[in-house]
Amino acid sequence: MLQLNNETPFTSTLTLFPDEHGVDALYVVVCARFAITGNRLSISEEQRPLRLADEFYGDPHRSSLRYPGEMHLRKPGTDVLLLGDAAVDGRPVERVDVSLRVGAIDKTIRVTGDRRWRGQEGPASPAPFYRMPLRYERARGGRRPDTGELDPENPVGTGHHEDVPNLENPARPMQHARDTPPPVGFGPIAPVWSPRRDRVGTYDERWRTTRAPYLPADFDPRYFHTAPADQIYPGILRGGEPIELRNLWPTPHLRLRVPRCDLSASAHVAGTTEPILLSLETLLIEPGEGHVDLQWRGALTCDKRMVHIDRVEIALKKLELGGPG
Repeated sequence: MLQLNNETPFTSTLTLFPDEHGVDALYVVVCARFAITGNRLSISEEQRPLRLADEFYGDPHRSSLRYPGEMHLRKPGTDVLLLGDAAVDGRPVERVDVSLRVGAIDKTIRVTGDRRWRGQEGPASPAPFYRMPLRYERARGGRRPDTGELDPENPVGTGHHEDVPNLENPARPMQHARDTPPPVGFGPIAPVWSPRRDRVGTYDERWRTTRAPYLPADFDPRYFHTAPADQIYPGILRGGEPIELRNLWPTPHLRLRVPRCDLSASAHVAGTTEPILLSLETLLIEPGEGHVDLQWRGALTCDKRMVHIDRVEIALKKLELGGPG
């Protein structure tokens, strides 16, 4: 019987899936949760279980994705995700710029209080707010004014009728209710939203007769990326990269570093040991919940050798949490 020996303080699991080429592969998944205390991180006393499926804020057809499921094939790179509320020192503001910086990623979203359109005059003055959820429901989207169809990039958004979006790109705000700048957000993108849905490949008669039940030949592995395009790290996060957040509740200016975790994984196959390279696939920051999650994945192509794998071992060889970013 296959055994998993996890010698780390983190959560781990094994899954068996055919890879994008239809070859059986054993996937090792590790998830680590770190607690935020001031501008430092520490290993959380309670480690969360891995998520078996997508978790939405409400009805999956009418709300945005909160937590992506973690049972899938490998991602080509690292997703950087941020969930939380905009806020400034506990005082009311009409607008504020919220920024996320992680290594080479540097992104800002302008958050404005509730407003209504005033016809040709544009948006009315914003109402002050203390906290504003950074969710796609408050970004530009919903039914497009030109086609009347739901926007494929953000079907749950707003801005084309009475209400003006709360979340906007400072360089490309809406000027009128028929304007269609790209929606903005820091959180994950649902699997049926563009651009993810455009990467699932072609499931036609040719696929049914020559490929099913495996992924189609034109499947794009970037489908597994849930972060907005400008939050997919250019390469792989290695750990040690600075994190800087501005104007999020409860800490207006938070500086951290991505934990540097030297993880090793290996499989014992028919009396031999084969290494499994673990890659950091997701960095999820939730300042309001007081934690940072990291998730790694590695794969071992096993095909017919699965019955000969008796155990997988995971170890934490070194951990560096560092100081403020």
